[in-house]
Amino acid sequence: MQFKKPKVAFHTLGCKLNFAETSSLGKQFLEHGFEIVDIHSPTNVVVLNTCSVTERADKEARQWIRRALRISPDAFVSVIGCYAQLEPEKIASINGVDAVLGAKEKLQYFNYIQSFEKKYSPSIFVSEISEANEFGPAFSSEVGGRTRAFLKVQDGCDYNCTFCTIPLARGESRSQSIEDCVLQAQQISDMGFKEIVLTGVNVGDFGKKNQSSFLQLLNALENVKGIDRYRISSIEPNLLTKEIIDFVSATIPTTAEVLPLLKGMTLFMKHMPSDTKFVRVDDGSMRGPMEYDPKTNIVKINADYAGHMNYESMANTISEEMLHAVTVDKLAKPEIYEAIDNIRAQIAENYQNGKYNQYTIEGIGK
Repeated sequence: MQFKKPKVAFHTLGCKLNFAETSSLGKQFLEHGFEIVDIHSPTNVVVLNTCSVTERADKEARQWIRRALRISPDAFVSVIGCYAQLEPEKIASINGVDAVLGAKEKLQYFNYIQSFEKKYSPSIFVSEISEANEFGPAFSSEVGGRTRAFLKVQDGCDYNCTFCTIPLARGESRSQSIEDCVLQAQQISDMGFKEIVLTGVNVGDFGKKNQSSFLQLLNALENVKGIDRYRISSIEPNLLTKEIIDFVSATIPTTAEVLPLLKGMTLFMKHMPSDTKFVRVDDGSMRGPMEYDPKTNIVKINADYAGHMNYESMANTISEEMLHAVTVDKLAKPEIYEAIDNIRAQIAENYQNGKYNQYTIEGIGK
């Protein structure tokens, strides 16, 4: 199918960080003379930005590739994102895929893809994850498409938890300068957005390798004109300092940041019996990541969220599976302090007492 102006369609799976990066890649295509169309419309090029944290990553990738090719059978199909970095050969084996780009290469898409002709065999451009050390600035800017914009401030992770593939898919933790973040936030404001979601793998790690901090970033963003609200996504409780909480509390309602706190986590950790059973549910009946039934003493884990977890460390990471966004202005500040302190103390106590080793896990391969 030929068009006077080449067209590209994007589809993004996964987190807010992926959405920000897809938007930035869209800007590159616009600069190269493309028109961006909906994924359900005829197009010359399809770009699928994938996720790796669900067990259905492969299935979802195949489904969207088939859907796109039904509409545009001659479209050039490229796959990027976390799943592309982790399983490039598997993705390349999907019928219709023309190119696979890894964590490093997706940031320089047009350095690797110069022709958009369908190929007999796909090209794979995936480096070792240790080479993915560039930050790759990204923010969403589709005015009219969303009511808020996503601003990427941090990427990667250094924790290397046994259950998580993010360090293998995105590399080490890194962030851009505060000055660049402020500049991009002002650009977003100038486009008409009133709300910005600060995104990353773990935004609490912001600046740790370039002598700055997430709190300093928040202070600097206060100087951006035109933004009424910031939201903080993906910050871990151990990095949620009292200084950050003080700052957020003091700036409400003008910024009204949303912090991921552990709703009910303290009660759960304190009263969960040692014979608690964990059961994975993969029939699509669950909406959230985890459900606990005190009558049966069974914790149900949604397989779509479980992904590649090593369940031997499940008890220590229940917090991540029970995170709920709780607006700060609905909690009294002492309650926030108490919740965080109790979480830290309970995890430390349970580890010291060896309590985690007593949990029974059913239906899950370790």
